[in-house]
Amino acid sequence: MKAFNITIINDEISETLSETIRFLKLHQINFVELRTIKKKNMINYSLPEVRDFYTQLTDSNIKVSALASPLFKWYPHNTVHAHVETTDTFGFSPFLNTNEKKDYIEKTIDVAKALRTERIRIFSSLKEPQGRYSFIDDKLFLYALDRAREEKVVLLLENEPPCYVSRMTDLKSIASQFVSQNFGIWFDIANFYKIREHVTLEDLEELKGSIQYFHLKDFDASGNYVPLGQGIVNYKQLISYIQKVFNNKSIFLSIETHAQNKPEEITLLSLQTLKILLSEET
Repeated sequence: MKAFNITIINDEISETLSETIRFLKLHQINFVELRTIKKKNMINYSLPEVRDFYTQLTDSNIKVSALASPLFKWYPHNTVHAHVETTDTFGFSPFLNTNEKKDYIEKTIDVAKALRTERIRIFSSLKEPQGRYSFIDDKLFLYALDRAREEKVVLLLENEPPCYVSRMTDLKSIASQFVSQNFGIWFDIANFYKIREHVTLEDLEELKGSIQYFHLKDFDASGNYVPLGQGIVNYKQLISYIQKVFNNKSIFLSIETHAQNKPEEITLLSLQTLKILLSEET
């Protein structure tokens, strides 16, 4: 287990930071992933407020594993009408103009630096019903990469079904093109299963150089989110794959339950399962 850092999204425990800290201390978790506090997205807080959150965490010896930002979870062409498919942007508007998007890129980097984390989650823009778009050719994506390099932070792309880069082939393609930059992969296992793709040992081996972060959640045959290990995703097998491929690399395993009710209880069950799976022989 030494190579794997367990972390948990703060609002999967509680909407208040004090309750999140209590849970993490009780269960000896030293990292937290920050997304929203009191249902307000982290990048919409002022920098003094963010620094106060950081102080509360460090006073409890908890480090921020990553900023789960909503960057690029927006429509690429100044869309003003909602897509037919709805998606959760966690209090962040996907309807922004170019200048607003650029301002959010700058603000997100500032927030990450205030939290003393180099890892920033990004997406690949929300799919539009019409219009051609290439995420890797988006000038704002290239701008964000340049700023990440200048500020010594890393942009980690999550595979998200409503976004342009969601399939394994697309993820591998972009990983191979930007391997030498301040860019990596935020690998959400269950999101592949949501689009009826499976994760293989070969997939993880091919992406080993790019994956820095895993999101772990589970869902049942009806699509309802359940505690880790109680759904259709074979985490017993997948954790053994991760142990085999990443045994000499320090990475983060982040619990994301998407639980609508009793989030702390569901998160605890998921944490217990993850610890058991990590302790088993590969």
